[in-house]
Amino acid sequence: MSRVFSSKQISYAAASVMVAAAVKQANSAGIAAVITVIDKQGSVKAMANMDGALHLAIAASKAKAYTALMGLGSGDLAAAMKEQLGELNSLTSFDNIVALGGGLPIFIGDELVGAIGVGGGSKEQDTLCAQTAIDVLV
Repeated sequence: MSRVFSSKQISYAAASVMVAAAVKQANSAGIAAVITVIDKQGSVKAMANMDGALHLAIAASKAKAYTALMGLGSGDLAAAMKEQLGELNSLTSFDNIVALGGGLPIFIGDELVGAIGVGGGSKEQDTLCAQTAIDVLV
């Protein structure tokens, strides 16, 4: 039995680059967003709260990122659990679990290293900002 384990996490440097890319995309879309990148333990690595973003977007971006730590987009949660509505209702009653678009998992190779959540626009705008941020890692 091993007493320790090794785990890859998103770095602050990578998270910061991702946030900058998402902010640029949000500016292009004309939205004021909050972008949150977390490591796979759920700790915030980098965050941006753009001028004019709604206060609610702060909590939304964190919850979307946290939800995406399950390995799927936060907007895909309801579809993935459509046959398990009781479990979905229970799951979304937990703190920081939402079924709103804008949160995506961050994979390096096959390993989940963190997640990003964007709040402030439509689900399509938020998801595009998140995907744009992930694309800078490739």
